[in-house]
Amino acid sequence: MTEDMSTREKEKHERFEDEYALKPIPLELRKSWKYHAAVWAGVAFVVAALMGGATPLTILPFWPALATIIIGNLILWTIFTLTSYMGAKTGLNTYVLAEHAFGRYGARVLINLVASGIPSFAWYGIETWLAAAAIAVVLGWNVGGPGRLMDLPTAVFTMASGIIMAIPPILGIVSMALIDFVAIPVMALLTAYGLYLGIQLGIAGELFRYVPPGFTPAKLLPDFMIALNAVIGLVIVGATIAADTARWIKPEKRGVILAGLLGFFSVAVFMEIVGMFFAIAAVKAGLNASLAWNIILVLKQLGVATGPLWPLLVLVYVLQFTTNMLNAYSGGLALTATVGKPKLRPWLTLAGAIVGSLVAVLGIVWYWIPFLTTLANWIAPIAAVLLVEFYLISKGRLTERPAIRPEAIIAWFLGGLTSYLLTVHAPYFVPCLAGMAVAAAIHYIARRLRR
Repeated sequence: MTEDMSTREKEKHERFEDEYALKPIPLELRKSWKYHAAVWAGVAFVVAALMGGATPLTILPFWPALATIIIGNLILWTIFTLTSYMGAKTGLNTYVLAEHAFGRYGARVLINLVASGIPSFAWYGIETWLAAAAIAVVLGWNVGGPGRLMDLPTAVFTMASGIIMAIPPILGIVSMALIDFVAIPVMALLTAYGLYLGIQLGIAGELFRYVPPGFTPAKLLPDFMIALNAVIGLVIVGATIAADTARWIKPEKRGVILAGLLGFFSVAVFMEIVGMFFAIAAVKAGLNASLAWNIILVLKQLGVATGPLWPLLVLVYVLQFTTNMLNAYSGGLALTATVGKPKLRPWLTLAGAIVGSLVAVLGIVWYWIPFLTTLANWIAPIAAVLLVEFYLISKGRLTERPAIRPEAIIAWFLGGLTSYLLTVHAPYFVPCLAGMAVAAAIHYIARRLRR
């Protein structure tokens, strides 16, 4: 009975999404802030959060790495809260809000393609690799490495898994009750195992003394900024488009703040700290510190693949279906909105899944830190333009939806370019924050001059 009620609720929600895709959600249909909090708690309670928490440890000692996690998520929470209030205040989704900032065609490209479509299928490739690699290490196949491709059985299995995972979203199915039922217990088991490792490391005194090989105090500041940028990149897409779920809650500032604090920030920090425990335990067991973010290699190094916990890796494979179906569905919708051809959605979803599976085979996962850095550098300036337009220019009164705003496109591009150049040449500031500042300043000045 509960499952039937849950299914009916999802179908009702999807009907409302279609009906109010381009117009505000009426106040009488809005929910409590707890809905927004629950959605984002689910977003943060995933394998990628464990990987994100381990990432700073590849270049930083424990305490600076912990600082990047707390500071990075505070920055994300700030962006998340501001974009969420935009959705709660207006009842509009990110795409419609972006039309006022970037123009109709600008929003189509920057929101649907750059901020949603491409990242969704890039994440699809990473999640597909994690799923296939979880089985591959149990069977003793070669999953490859930096500069090395996986072996043929793993490659075939990865492609097959990627295509199979895409079938439900091609048919319009974004969740399956059995897989959803398995996902939470699997994550609970992983989290409990990570906490156990953290307790062991703490008792042994190894947790707080951790220093990655090759670290020097002279590199602390630039490495801190790069790690902080990567932490922000982990969730910057979600923080930018948080209005999509916040539009379903009542426009109460307190509720929006609590949703971000309890639903996103607290869960994200907790999961990322657990990811740190996994990483340090694996490095102490012999894993190369530069690969400590890779949860599959971590579990393999800890003996899970050949020990009594090997079923956990099989369950990780099942777990990836939940995340990847949503990646494929969201990415397919984004591509469909970009080209403006609704009938092509199944084919565009399939095409995106095939491309995502191919990049999984080609080893996108080994570019994990550059991937997160790229997201932070180029998505954060989009958020900056959206926030400036809503809070400083329009002041919440959205009336103009031009075909395109060249100044907004230029502001985004120069902000992203600034982030990129700082990352490559002078990482003594947080690159994505510098990019946001540049984008915000250019957009604000240009809009004021135009007015």
